[in-house]
Amino acid sequence: MNPLLRSRALFRSRWASDVGGETPVYTFVSITPNDGTELGGDTVTIVISGFDANDTNEIRFNCDAAGDGGDIATFTVTNATTLSVTTPYSTPGAGTCNVVVETSALQRAIGINVFQFNVDLP
Repeated sequence: MNPLLRSRALFRSRWASDVGGETPVYTFVSITPNDGTELGGDTVTIVISGFDANDTNEIRFNCDAAGDGGDIATFTVTNATTLSVTTPYSTPGAGTCNVVVETSALQRAIGINVFQFNVDLP
């Protein structure tokens, strides 16, 4: 099975089991641009739906194979659906990452394989 489809199915099944079988309503809409330097410090725009961006507690760029944790980014809220995010430093060679937007109530919008950290050349 395609890793992207498997990741989405796993997320949906975990989320559904936590809330009684309902379909997730928290949606990761987009990230622009979708790549940046592994040194971090790039500004990207994330659009979400399903919860108010003002309630965003944490944004993580998760690049490990296990799909847990991730590097925490700094952000500011632009409006109810949009966040301006400064990318974190990434482990060299991290590659493509999931981006997790989490609220104070632990609601999550997850973009699967949506951001690429590029190798910085000297």
